[in-house]
Amino acid sequence: MDQNIIDKLPSFATYENGVVIIDPDKAYPTYLDELGMEPNQYSVEVARRCLTLDLLDLAGPGLHIKIANPPRADGSFASDTWAQANLPAHPEYGEQSAEMGRAHGPRMHRELKAKRGS
Repeated sequence: MDQNIIDKLPSFATYENGVVIIDPDKAYPTYLDELGMEPNQYSVEVARRCLTLDLLDLAGPGLHIKIANPPRADGSFASDTWAQANLPAHPEYGEQSAEMGRAHGPRMHRELKAKRGS
């Protein structure tokens, strides 16, 4: 990745060995605040989609992104996603919260970009 692009990464992202690594404890609250959404499985999936699309806008296709899952108390890493492991379902979408977030993410990203004026 070009150093110019690396320098433009948000503060919650680092670049190591060809992969952009995202700290979810910093990235999700940033996006949820910007989106005006309460944290739940749906909203975090929307935030993840917006984050991914922002990074692809910055760096172009072929970018490798990893959301860093913090280790569990026993030192092992969660195999499920951060949102599913830590947040309640959306009251309207229930068990389909993450799926609906993935479906709505691109539209929400377009709205977010328009709000930003970009």
